[in-house]
Amino acid sequence: MTASINYRYTTYGVKNCYFKCKDILYNFAVNVIRSNYIIDEPTSSLSLYLDALGKSNSSSSRNSWTYKDIDSTFENFNWTGDGWTGNSLKLFNGAKVTIHHQPFKAASTGALTFIIRFKVSNAVDENEVIVSCVDRYGYGLTITTQEAKLKTKTKEVSTKFASGEIYTIGFVSFPTATENSSDYGKNNSNMCYIYVDGIISGGITKEEANEIYQIDPQDIILTANKAELDVYSIRVYSTELTADQMLSCYMLDLVDGEAIASKYDQNDVVDLNGNISIDSIYNNGKVKIPYLIITGKSETEGIT
Repeated sequence: MTASINYRYTTYGVKNCYFKCKDILYNFAVNVIRSNYIIDEPTSSLSLYLDALGKSNSSSSRNSWTYKDIDSTFENFNWTGDGWTGNSLKLFNGAKVTIHHQPFKAASTGALTFIIRFKVSNAVDENEVIVSCVDRYGYGLTITTQEAKLKTKTKEVSTKFASGEIYTIGFVSFPTATENSSDYGKNNSNMCYIYVDGIISGGITKEEANEIYQIDPQDIILTANKAELDVYSIRVYSTELTADQMLSCYMLDLVDGEAIASKYDQNDVVDLNGNISIDSIYNNGKVKIPYLIITGKSETEGIT
């Protein structure tokens, strides 16, 4: 019997690894070569990171999904068809996972980032909640089989998505800016954004910075009864990520190396002088991003 293992490293260098079977331990090293694609992974203020890549139903720890001291509880899995697929955690027929982490637990800043990469398929009930972290007042995060929504005490932001496709959906909440905040922080003071595949899809302005927090903080729940849910990864930060960092997280959580390279090249639109030019937004004759050329007269600079 031949088994294969897939694993993705986000840093380069020599990695010490081992295989263990009962009392037999085999140590080996993997030398990860630095890629030409430089994508910085945000790690500061990371409070939860779960990745399904490489996990297997045949493992003795198949009902375990942990990050540091955060664990999960698995319910109603039969481990034949559901469970670990090698790159995702598949749930259906009432399977449920409770992740014992409370991302909306009150803090002083109002800053938060939540990112989940998932796919919904074979949905029967369009209103079935498959991912939730809501308190008894309805505040928090809800994902049904067709919509992702974050509800604060006064407002909500949401986006629709299609069945059968893999999405990375994220929510970013900014604190109230102070005089010491960066220009980026001041421009986004009290904003709450929703991202789809690393790109901003919508946003709201919070009336108060900490209105995203729950009165009765809840764990994160994954479940599926009338649909199939594949969860690939989950990230939670106790700070607000920038637009560049959200795109980096999206690219890093892509499993396929060619997909990562393609997305990186598509976003590489700055020339050697740090400017966006017509030449830099083309790749092999294809336009990377839409653009608009405005031709007119300037009183100070002449014709442009």
